[in-house]
Amino acid sequence: MWAETTKSIFTSANGVWLAIIIGLLVLVIIFMAIKLGKAGLLTIQTKHINIGKNNVTERELIRRQIEKAHSFVMSIEGKIPADKNYKEYLVKYILEKIYDEVIKWIMFNHITVNQLYIEDKQNCILNLIYSMPINDDFKTPEFKERVCKWTYELIEQLVNTKKLYSDISVTGA
Repeated sequence: MWAETTKSIFTSANGVWLAIIIGLLVLVIIFMAIKLGKAGLLTIQTKHINIGKNNVTERELIRRQIEKAHSFVMSIEGKIPADKNYKEYLVKYILEKIYDEVIKWIMFNHITVNQLYIEDKQNCILNLIYSMPINDDFKTPEFKERVCKWTYELIEQLVNTKKLYSDISVTGA
């Protein structure tokens, strides 16, 4: 019965116009759903589509942690005292290698303030630095202590960034 009625409607002279109107109506509904989702008034979440601004995605969290890591690592150059044996480009290269290593930590997304984790990452950074042709000034216990302190501060900031944006995600603010 439904099939016959539908067939008679769409095969009549007015049926083509009815199909066009129904198609336009569906497009308008989809367009409005997207606009309301972008405004944050409507959230649609499916397996492949996520419309709405209610949470911080993992991608955004990683991007914010990477920005934090970049600013922290690159600011270390100003903390290293310059002297006549100071090789500016070597220091920049080492900082870039450290930054690449921190990016790997962020991508694995297992950063924690656990003492064993921090010690492992401090040793990783120290080994990376010691693998470069550096001056003896950078092999002192004081320098090692500073690198360990900077690594701890960096990991702490990355964990705090994750907590901050995870809280925003939960509250929807």
